[in-house]
Amino acid sequence: MKIKFVTTILAIFVSIVLYAQNNYELHGYTQIRLSSDYRTNAYFSVRRAKLWIAGAMPATKGTFLYKTMAFFQSSKGNTIQLLDAKLGYKYKKTEIWVGQQVPDFSYQRSISDYKIFLPERANVVIALIPGAETSARDIGMQVKYKFSTSSHASLGIFNGNGANLFQPNKQSFMITHRMVLTPLKSENLNLSIGYSAMYRKADNQIFKKIYPDNRTFNGSDMRYGFETRLFNKKFNLQTEYIAAYLDKKKAAYGTYALIDYRITPKTILSLSADQFKKEQNNEVWYMAGITRQITAIKSQIGLTQYYSHQNTENKYLIILQYQYMFN
Repeated sequence: MKIKFVTTILAIFVSIVLYAQNNYELHGYTQIRLSSDYRTNAYFSVRRAKLWIAGAMPATKGTFLYKTMAFFQSSKGNTIQLLDAKLGYKYKKTEIWVGQQVPDFSYQRSISDYKIFLPERANVVIALIPGAETSARDIGMQVKYKFSTSSHASLGIFNGNGANLFQPNKQSFMITHRMVLTPLKSENLNLSIGYSAMYRKADNQIFKKIYPDNRTFNGSDMRYGFETRLFNKKFNLQTEYIAAYLDKKKAAYGTYALIDYRITPKTILSLSADQFKKEQNNEVWYMAGITRQITAIKSQIGLTQYYSHQNTENKYLIILQYQYMFN
């Protein structure tokens, strides 16, 4: 059964928006890029174009929340997808969300694309987060408790099949958990540490980002992640390690380190090293980028150089990306 379930949720969202009228906000952004490997490939693409409606409706106690998001990209055949379609309830420090959403796993995945200065997240994050094969989303329920603005704990229960699919005959299910604490917090320096965990009972799952031959997998799928972040108003230093165990065997793992440094209030230098290993393949990439924010028109432009040495061969990639955001 394909997107019937998600379509129903979307219809509910539309009804809520029409009813709430002024209690919603429309947001969106687009990222257009020019990429080249210095050899044969050079092309323009719409990497991301996202549009979403979000809002809140006060209740007797707490607040009802909702969000729905659509996504377009030209790099994969001009595809249009429904990403988020969720309803929430917030009471004091607790939030509960039901619907299609991003499972809370990994710090870098919790940050929106438009807030990341490099063109893409680390390879290990892209490949090993829950829902990695389907736009990092799944259908289920998630509870988050905030200890403070920078510390929280979450627990999620999902179908485990990915986004835009509701397959009641499949015997998959998925549980996620994340904990983030901030032991050091001051005006000059902040330190946060955390971990993520996921368990899935997989039923004929295809993990293309782990197994290149598209084999199906049945059994226990466990993922672990550890994160550390040191930051203040001028710089951000973060690192994560993520590993995937399929039937208790380490199938893939990786780590990255990233630093963003504000040379000026609107100019950011980004440096990163990224390793991802699966079966016999071990990729290490190094990135250096510069981003200029143009706040007057809600834009930013960035230039990033990628480098990797693989199988006695040097690989290069350069990306020039322009981002425009409205509302």
